[in-house]
Amino acid sequence: MVDGVQYVFVYVEQYTHDQCENQYSIELKSVFYDVFGLDDTDVTL
Repeated sequence: MVDGVQYVFVYVEQYTHDQCENQYSIELKSVFYDVFGLDDTDVTL
């Protein structure tokens, strides 16, 4: 759960397509930005 975050950027780290299986796979990386800094209370796992 995420609380109190100003911006979130999502980047594609890896992308593959298996033509035989007709299946796509994508790996995403999320980067969280807070105007006042990201504190432990902003991110709860």
